[in-house]
Amino acid sequence: MASNAASFIGSSPHAPEPFWIAVDDYTLTHLNHHQRLDTILSASVSAGLPPIATHPVLAKTLAMQARATNTTHALEVGTLGGYTPAWLATLNPGIKVTTVEVSEAHAAVARENLRAALGEAWAERVEIVVGAGRDVLPRLRAEVEAGTRERFGLTYIDADKENNWFYFDNAVAMSRQGASVYVDNVVRGGNLVLGFEYGSRKGAASEAVLGSREVVEKAGKDERVEAVVMQTTSGKSWDGHLWATVN
Repeated sequence: MASNAASFIGSSPHAPEPFWIAVDDYTLTHLNHHQRLDTILSASVSAGLPPIATHPVLAKTLAMQARATNTTHALEVGTLGGYTPAWLATLNPGIKVTTVEVSEAHAAVARENLRAALGEAWAERVEIVVGAGRDVLPRLRAEVEAGTRERFGLTYIDADKENNWFYFDNAVAMSRQGASVYVDNVVRGGNLVLGFEYGSRKGAASEAVLGSREVVEKAGKDERVEAVVMQTTSGKSWDGHLWATVN
């Protein structure tokens, strides 16, 4: 079904609606029983990291998905302050999370956050690999294909958006049958449909929008997976993620 993107120009809201914030406040008050993990968010901002951590609802959803599918090995691309790995490890005592972070400064903050959240043995649960995703993922893939690293049951991609497809393609190749692969921030306040960042001159597509469109369009043609895009509204933004399961 084709969309008339032009009809949406000028109507793409970015700021959260008051009711989105209110629903988040209400539901998280009643359903978030691991408030100690919230300290990771505040500690990360205090350490100078940008306030772009995964929304608590999605972080917990990923952890619950891992639990529901008995995932023992998970991969993340884009560690930031370690919030998502902390959720995965908290709800899944038997899991090993491998998380890739391009910035050593961010990785250092994540190490301290994970130590605070998981204890001194945190490194037995979470492996932080510092380096560019385009360099690290092929190395991990070679280890998986050589049988020296387990296949992943869940992958979460939240990094440089222009490389979404590269990360997705490699993640699928490293996944077991039935695994989930998530790519965050693909809806981008409706910019996925517009084809360029809202507020820019028409045709001035950003790398983030192009990367989001590329992964959606190529995943739809990829016979290795079944995929959908799930729109989300929250106290953080109007956005959404691509969710694929591996055939």
